[in-house]
Amino acid sequence: MAVMATLYMNYEMARDPKRNIGFAGDVHGPDPANMIGPLDERNKTMQELLNIIAERSRGGMWVGMQRPVGMQSLPWEFLEYQRPEAQGVGTLRWITDWMRYPH
Repeated sequence: MAVMATLYMNYEMARDPKRNIGFAGDVHGPDPANMIGPLDERNKTMQELLNIIAERSRGGMWVGMQRPVGMQSLPWEFLEYQRPEAQGVGTLRWITDWMRYPH
């Protein structure tokens, strides 16, 4: 979901307003038909935004993740329900391992 990339970039910019480096990479979602938006949400918490994304998508859930300080990664994982089963199971296994054995 491209919205996740946008949310992440805005999250990082809000977290560190003095950030002087940009973002690069590819954004590939498992289902291009699972597009939401446009969104014009203001004064919302991260939880509220993630809930809005999950509610407006074709189905999904998000899980909060406590990441080590300085780790350049999302503080959440978003699982789209229409993912292939093996991919969804693998992601859930990764999340539970992360929670069980924090890095």
